[in-house]
Amino acid sequence: MNDINTNLRRLINEAKNLPLESVERQQKIHQTYLLAMKSGKLWRENKPYYNDALQDMWEYCCSHLEEYNPTKKQVITWLNDEIIKALRRYEYKEETRPRKRHIELRANLNSDNFEPVINNLDNLSPEQLNKPPTDIQPLLEMWETTVQWVKADPDQVLRNTYFQERPEINAQVVILKRLPPDVSWKEIAKEFNLNDAESKNLPKWYHRSCLPLLRRFGTNQGYL
Repeated sequence: MNDINTNLRRLINEAKNLPLESVERQQKIHQTYLLAMKSGKLWRENKPYYNDALQDMWEYCCSHLEEYNPTKKQVITWLNDEIIKALRRYEYKEETRPRKRHIELRANLNSDNFEPVINNLDNLSPEQLNKPPTDIQPLLEMWETTVQWVKADPDQVLRNTYFQERPEINAQVVILKRLPPDVSWKEIAKEFNLNDAESKNLPKWYHRSCLPLLRRFGTNQGYL
């Protein structure tokens, strides 16, 4: 372990003293990468995003070699600290995913434009982003109730509302595909082997025949 850290520290120190864009510096960085990866000492976790975190660590450390201080920690410790930081960022994203998307049931009672919409919160203010989870709980419940209703279709109205002479392309199927994360119209058309004319008419049918059913459900539930 000490030999590995000694060699890694030497490579990093040599790289630091070379011009940023030089081939020699890149070679030293590449040697550092190979030695660390082969050492078997890098932090590992059984997470689906581990490789992404590992990549983030290398991108950060290779471009911030000057931040490494050999008097404070070993190279492997420095690399592992950055892996763990990256993993925690991905973990936080996973845990807060419901808060990163705002579920809005949008209604225009003068048109047929009622549909569940998910708006990305990247454009919202920090105050809105920092709302406690309980603030969106009613919206999540509203969303879940709507999805459950579409799947159950208790009155069979969704299954009996279908596109042209294609019962398999019914309101239930298409609404579930269009609920976020939505399937594109192009993908839906391909799945059902629609020709060009049918592909163009399907979205029109959806807005004309499916969205009013969602509006009616929303009104009956008191959402609108």
